[in-house]
Amino acid sequence: MNITILAFNYGYAGRFVNGPGMCLVNFVKFLNKEKPESKIKIFTVLKPAKNDWHPARQLKDDKTLYAAIANSDVVHVWSGMTSAIIKAVNFANKLDKKVIIGPNVLDTVEFKKEERFLSKIRYDRVLAVNQRLLFKIAKEHNISPSVMSVYMVGPDVDLWSPSDERDGTILWKGNGRQYVKDVGFARKVEKKLRGKYKFKFIGDPRPYDYFGHIKEAKKSKLMIVTSLSETMGLAMMESWCAGTPSVSHPKIYMHGENYKTGIITNKTADEYCNVIEEIMENDSFYQYLSLECKNFISKNFSAKVTIEKYMKILEGGYE
Repeated sequence: MNITILAFNYGYAGRFVNGPGMCLVNFVKFLNKEKPESKIKIFTVLKPAKNDWHPARQLKDDKTLYAAIANSDVVHVWSGMTSAIIKAVNFANKLDKKVIIGPNVLDTVEFKKEERFLSKIRYDRVLAVNQRLLFKIAKEHNISPSVMSVYMVGPDVDLWSPSDERDGTILWKGNGRQYVKDVGFARKVEKKLRGKYKFKFIGDPRPYDYFGHIKEAKKSKLMIVTSLSETMGLAMMESWCAGTPSVSHPKIYMHGENYKTGIITNKTADEYCNVIEEIMENDSFYQYLSLECKNFISKNFSAKVTIEKYMKILEGGYE
């Protein structure tokens, strides 16, 4: 299987790692592990950062790009809707290549831009990161759900293996400058608990280095997620992988299983404080949640499961 991947970025978006870029890194790693016979070529809008990941080139390298597409069985637009990506897909269309778009392309937020993108290309399948978004995309863009699949890539289990050290802290992480992350609510919860537990804020007030923060993040005992909404929630999944349960609310789409990967509660400071205490003060319950977190990732987002789903998508058999 020869696959050419087109993406806005690979791991890094400028100086910082972002969710779609990191999921692509994990996807390629999983594919190389589970299907080593596959040949993968990656082309990005942004200049790939120096790293030891699978090599990538920029989309502006036309000669190499078109050669890769010509030799591909599948052209997969992972993220981005730029003119360069449209041009590359048009070339794939002329060669009658199978084209997949998503899961980080359509979300209906920039509807007009998405509409323009879809009008200029042909595709065989559309991927979305969750079921709710799938049906929203299908309705607003008039796409048949029969040509859509839910597909999400989870954390790298090697990077996020449980730590031998636990410092007993409650972790919040994200870009504190982004309004949607609602770090103010997390600070309110911390204040309301009046120093009963130590909180660790990674990403507020300053951005954090992705690979530099992993060791410290894995030491925490509990993670709280306070975003106004999340369609993917990779950060929370990374913590589950490390055996760290979470406190979240229903607006976080990927929030795991209530009373297994953590507790899903109403987003009020009182409710968050109550469930934090419920977890932190009951060691047997905490150990149960920690084990269930790891089991949840292993069952649903292992490299094997992730790539088996992808292979079914290529065959048109996974919804």
